[in-house]
Amino acid sequence: MTRGRKPNIVPTEEIHLRLRRDLLTRLRMLHYSEAEQRVPYGALNKFFEELIVRSLDFSQLDLAPYTGCLPGIHTIRAEAATIELLRKTLEQEHGTAN
Repeated sequence: MTRGRKPNIVPTEEIHLRLRRDLLTRLRMLHYSEAEQRVPYGALNKFFEELIVRSLDFSQLDLAPYTGCLPGIHTIRAEAATIELLRKTLEQEHGTAN
């Protein structure tokens, strides 16, 4: 019989990450558990994984064609389906096709 933790179903790799101390302090405060009197094991890893997945899966829409502002000033990030719905709605309202 084996002891210890079960192996991950999805293989993982370790990376080295350096953060500004003030950001790391805020991050630790956000995830701190009063019950455990510490940041729970894996909490920061879960936070970064969710953030990375969201960043990779989300699309971006520049509102410049619809607002008359300079490109890159006002952008929205959301799921691809939400961006497409917003783009279609804005094109109908403004008669703009991109």
